[in-house]
Amino acid sequence: MITYILKFIIASSLLYIIYYSFLEKEKIYRFNRFYLLSSILFSIVIPFISISIKSAPIPISEPIILLDNGFQNFNIQSTTQSATDINILKIVIWGVYLSISLFLLYRYFRNIFAVLFNIKNNKTVAYLNARLVLTNERHYPFSFLKYIFVNSDEFEKGKIEDEILSHELTHVNQKHSFDILFIELLLIFTWINPILFLYRRAIQLNHEFLADESVIRGSGKTLEYQYLLVAKSDHNCKPALSSTFNFLPIKKRIIMMNKNYSPRIAIIKKIVVVPIIVVIGFLFTFKIVAQNIESEIEKNQFASEKEGVSQKLLDEYQTIIDGHKKLIRNGKYSTCLTDFTKAELEKMEVIFDQMSKEQKLKQELGFIPSNTMYLKEVALSNEQLELYKDSKMYGVWINEKRVNNEILNKYKNTDFSHANVSKLEKNAKNYGKHYYQVNLMTNDYYRDYKNEVTSREGRTLVPIGMYKKIMQD
Repeated sequence: MITYILKFIIASSLLYIIYYSFLEKEKIYRFNRFYLLSSILFSIVIPFISISIKSAPIPISEPIILLDNGFQNFNIQSTTQSATDINILKIVIWGVYLSISLFLLYRYFRNIFAVLFNIKNNKTVAYLNARLVLTNERHYPFSFLKYIFVNSDEFEKGKIEDEILSHELTHVNQKHSFDILFIELLLIFTWINPILFLYRRAIQLNHEFLADESVIRGSGKTLEYQYLLVAKSDHNCKPALSSTFNFLPIKKRIIMMNKNYSPRIAIIKKIVVVPIIVVIGFLFTFKIVAQNIESEIEKNQFASEKEGVSQKLLDEYQTIIDGHKKLIRNGKYSTCLTDFTKAELEKMEVIFDQMSKEQKLKQELGFIPSNTMYLKEVALSNEQLELYKDSKMYGVWINEKRVNNEILNKYKNTDFSHANVSKLEKNAKNYGKHYYQVNLMTNDYYRDYKNEVTSREGRTLVPIGMYKKIMQD
């Protein structure tokens, strides 16, 4: 989801920059209207499209190194806690998103009903291809769909200039209200993309360019129309979702009226924009996938390409996991992987194998081959060995057994083949007694341990973070 939002924002930003830099100042208003609406739709759709190109094979990376059962239980607690924190954060984020969207949805329909109420409760008369709604309120004329709203007293006394009515009639005939309804409806669900607010402003301004152009073309009185525009340019409010004669900024509208139209430049800019959009589409849809035989094998092992399992099976998988969660400090939960029964593991493994790739990555726990869980050999320096003797800072385990730090005086750094240091969480049992846990393996123990682990068959249940790392590598 985050990837999609980022692509959506970047694509819409690039297309808006093109519009603002090359098109907005040209008198190609109909093309610009099409460009703005198409750019929004393009930005929404393009992140969903993905076309892969396979490249030449790349070297195989070294085997993945993961923690064995003797050490993984120490890290599972913090991993599960982090997952719980992430889930809470997701709930908060979705709560904020839905709250704002519901408010915008309420405001959207409230504005529509307000306009419809105005139409229903006021007199309407036919006017060319539109209908005039005669209201008792003091406001400049504005339009919505096929209706033009005017003050009844000013209309009956002939105080509303023909140019103003012609301006609003253009909004009606060119159906500008549908553009506004579209962008406002879209913002309800995509308000998280701030660029769309710039699109909304650009669409409304382009509507005014179109209406101004229509009035001047019909009357031929450019200067008189500009004086009228300035005279009516106060800051009175207009109903949302409507188009109005005195939409600001006036300065831009007058500049565009006086701007000379160059058909040659207009055509060149239209032609240049097309390949730029194609390039943007290429960047967002094409990706290079390296061919790797081992990666293909792992892909078959770890990522099902099927459609996935039903929600019922997903719930059953999660229910088994939830049954082994234990409440620890700070209201967080920890899952001990050694508590699962053989029957539960077999059922979970069958369900997990049938999941789609996306479904697997959303789980808390997943299955990996047991023989991938050996530890890498790590050399220990004399300086590190001296540090680990500090019992106030380090808790020491040798060959998976807790020992006093003083026992390290009997060892040399070359006596160990593996060393792993983990920082304790604040809610860990021994936090305060020491702040780091040191896991050491002697040479003989490490050799026997590695031989035993790498000969294992079957698969092991691990936190999904371990599963993802295997897939990535």
